[in-house]
Amino acid sequence: MRDGGVGEVVASNAPTLPIGTHVYGELGWQDYAVGTSDSLYGIHPAPRNQAGILPSGACAADPQQHAH
Repeated sequence: MRDGGVGEVVASNAPTLPIGTHVYGELGWQDYAVGTSDSLYGIHPAPRNQAGILPSGACAADPQQHAH
């Protein structure tokens, strides 16, 4: 099923998306997805507080990752 989502890069050949980068894109409803640096965008997840609760606005897009 196609859908937007967030994930973490676990393998990469793209210098702009190294392993460990959090990304947003058309990841679908699955455990793993394959994407390109043109279709995935790096994001900066917000830090959780000590209770593990995300503040509102949980992540902010990195505008530099949107430059094509």
